[in-house]
Amino acid sequence: MSSNALLQPVDWLVLGLLVLGYLVWLILRYKKRSRLKHKMAVARNKEKQAIKFLEKNGYKVTDVQPGAEMKTIVNDREYSTWIRPDFLVKKGNREYVAEVKSGAMATRITNRMTRRQLLEYYVVFGTKGILLVDMEKKRIREIEFELPNRFTQGSHCRIYQVVIGAIIVIYFFKKLGVF
Repeated sequence: MSSNALLQPVDWLVLGLLVLGYLVWLILRYKKRSRLKHKMAVARNKEKQAIKFLEKNGYKVTDVQPGAEMKTIVNDREYSTWIRPDFLVKKGNREYVAEVKSGAMATRITNRMTRRQLLEYYVVFGTKGILLVDMEKKRIREIEFELPNRFTQGSHCRIYQVVIGAIIVIYFFKKLGVF
């Protein structure tokens, strides 16, 4: 073997392993993105079906993915979060936030993440109820939260609602690793 060779066999081996590792990473990233795109396409399709399903059941869709900004202050630092449910709907004189879910766990109100998400909508949008729309089972469930009186009566009502919303947002920030 010549000592003048630019790369020794072990160098080629290391280089080959690095290239192979990079290719595996690209393939896994592509698969993950493809799964996510498919999941998002299915969700969009379910949301389109949900509009017709809600209207068929007497609800009028008044807004699609309405946004509401919620500010959370942590140690004098302000965080802004956009809350975006699937729909605002009306039936008679009642207004609801409607959230479309699919899958065995996400459609259960006993699911912690679903319940917290719906509670967040309840607090931020101030509707009388939330509709949990299960497009797989073709079922609409009206959800109401009975909060202690100190949260729902008197002049402090909005303050407590904001505090509950802030707690929910902080929980999600921690889950996402923001702080």
